[in-house]
Amino acid sequence: MNISLCFLIVTILLIITALGFRLLWTTKKKKARKLCLNLLTLIFTTCYFFLMIEYVFSSVLISSDGLNFTLSSKRWFEKYWHPINSRGYRDYEHSSDAIKTKKVVLIVGDSFVTGHGIKNISDRYANILGNKLGRDWEIIVIAQNGWTTADEYKAMVNYPLKPKKIILSYFINDIHSAAETNGFPPPGAVMWPKPYISFFIEKSYFLNYAYWKLYRLLRSKNTIYEDYLKRVYNNEIVWSAHKKELLNIISFAHQTGSDILFLLWPGLRNVDKTKYITDKMENFLKENNVDFINLATYFQGRQGLDLVINATDAHPNTEVHLEVADLLYKKLASHSSKWSPLFWQLRSQ
Repeated sequence: MNISLCFLIVTILLIITALGFRLLWTTKKKKARKLCLNLLTLIFTTCYFFLMIEYVFSSVLISSDGLNFTLSSKRWFEKYWHPINSRGYRDYEHSSDAIKTKKVVLIVGDSFVTGHGIKNISDRYANILGNKLGRDWEIIVIAQNGWTTADEYKAMVNYPLKPKKIILSYFINDIHSAAETNGFPPPGAVMWPKPYISFFIEKSYFLNYAYWKLYRLLRSKNTIYEDYLKRVYNNEIVWSAHKKELLNIISFAHQTGSDILFLLWPGLRNVDKTKYITDKMENFLKENNVDFINLATYFQGRQGLDLVINATDAHPNTEVHLEVADLLYKKLASHSSKWSPLFWQLRSQ
């Protein structure tokens, strides 16, 4: 229920009760009357207090979390997750007629590209990069939260326009599709509460925040997912399947005459612990003569909280998006002089 409506209802009830006591309670038992008045005052004061807390947690203290399962995060998405274009991507519309003479870059990936936790898309690295490059360039985002390498490949194949430059954002969980297909489904992200608890925490922003805050504190040292990643990246069957997914993307780029660059993201909460994954990817890309930027090299040794949105959302913050945009700009600027405008021209499928 809307908080403002709750305030109105409680206020109306308070007024009706006060009038009722004044007009209808005519008993001479002053002690009983006073006791009831004090009790009702306590009840209404408590209601107002909790309504105020609910207002603060539902309208002021809203923030994203990495998996978007808290009420606060859902509220954050309602407020900030826009624009959404006609293809369902968090991006502006791109007219094929308007960009035929532009240098087009396709940025493909998951929530690291969509800007999970970034309030304004102008603060994403894709948009910052576009502003740096200028009007002669067009940055097109093809990304959805939770996408794996297999999803990204399908999206590129089905996109009606093919550019001459693709930036593929790779995160350490992109192996999920290959792992799950070969009998290694990822562990559940959270343990959901019992129905009788869930009923209350799904109705209150404050209770929801308190419950999941305590849940995270109790599970802060849990390494189940870290152990899972080590297992699947070191499993030859899974890794072989994942390499096929990656080669599909590389082959697609070659077939369409697109130049491709992989942007390798480590786990930002602990770069050093996940660098073995980006290093493994780096070796694979070197073997296949594919250009890349290994971000673990740039972020190594830095504190996780300096890189992420907040303590519950491990996506890159605005400062990291700005750094990555600078890296990509330098990379593109160093290569663009080698290519004629025709090299960049957008082609129909």
